[in-house]
Amino acid sequence: MHLIILAGGRNSRIQTKKALLSVGGRPIIERIITRLQPVVEGCLIVTGDPEAYAFTGAPTTADRYPGKGPLGGLEAGLAASPAELNLVVACDLPFVSAELAAHLGREAEAHPEADALVPSWEKGQEPLFAVYRKRAAGALAGRLESGDLRLGRLNTAISVLEIEVTEWARRHGVDLQRAFWNVNTWEEWREAEAAAQREAAEAVREGSPPLLAVVGWQEAGKTSVTSALVREFSRTGLRVAVVKHDPHGHETDTPGKDTYVHRESGAEVTVLAGPQLVTTWWRVKEPLSLAVLVRQSPPVDLVLAEGWKGEPVPRVVVVRPEARGDGRALLGPGEVLAVVGEGEEARRVSAALATPVPVFAPGETAALATHLRQRLGLGEGS
Repeated sequence: MHLIILAGGRNSRIQTKKALLSVGGRPIIERIITRLQPVVEGCLIVTGDPEAYAFTGAPTTADRYPGKGPLGGLEAGLAASPAELNLVVACDLPFVSAELAAHLGREAEAHPEADALVPSWEKGQEPLFAVYRKRAAGALAGRLESGDLRLGRLNTAISVLEIEVTEWARRHGVDLQRAFWNVNTWEEWREAEAAAQREAAEAVREGSPPLLAVVGWQEAGKTSVTSALVREFSRTGLRVAVVKHDPHGHETDTPGKDTYVHRESGAEVTVLAGPQLVTTWWRVKEPLSLAVLVRQSPPVDLVLAEGWKGEPVPRVVVVRPEARGDGRALLGPGEVLAVVGEGEEARRVSAALATPVPVFAPGETAALATHLRQRLGLGEGS
């Protein structure tokens, strides 16, 4: 599923590019990309000002029917998208939900006959956080040429399946008020900024061990940095857990083994208990948040999360010139404590912060660990 962000509006009520407003220390458009990155395979921005969004590293396309509002942006994005299945998102949604996006994607796969899958809740339909198939572009172009620009009448041009998400959200702990929160006025922006600060403060629940994400684009060296930190923290006596993010799914069991047979028989949880290692297979229907996973961990002093770009927890950003993506797009939603890398790229990422943070070379693990212990309030282990 590809992500299409519509960033070509007139911003008439706020008189500035809403996508570039800072919420929680990052432009809204960066928050959208980061939060949805685990469930999409690429991003396309629809805008008439590509230079304004060059910092995201995402390709852009312009409206083919200028001045036609969101419908024009939707048509342009679908026409230019390399994918058949597309998550289309307005650029002013600072609290988008990856869980909800994944749910819509699964519904789209289950209903191949639908051109669009639009979520609905107590406030109505949300056509600007919805899944569309590329094949709908032609019919939308016809609607634009006819002059009917109303998103509420999409079902007269394409096959629209309304997905009622209220009960689903209740079961899965997704706050729809927040997920669909858009910023149209300065007052709404101030409220969003306050909410982002509360979100960051609540990210680590009372009684949970400190969380630290090690984030970076593919080939940046996240695993090397994470494993080096594990060795250094463990050397000083700290008990460390590591949670690796895998957005693609994996299989660690072997067909024919007893545990595999139990799972295939329908067991929700399967445990293999040995004298030194315990392995648990936990069947889930939706992606779990980092906070939920941490609460399942035995007692530790620190949890290192490799990946998890969209989680609002403190982070170390790992950069490397040959890595895919701009490191500046990783500066949040959690507080950045350090940058690991060498050369101009690492310095550029640190300088992009309101308050630059220390930059450590990949081999300076001891110094990095000391800095992180101080920032996270960790002493020497016992």
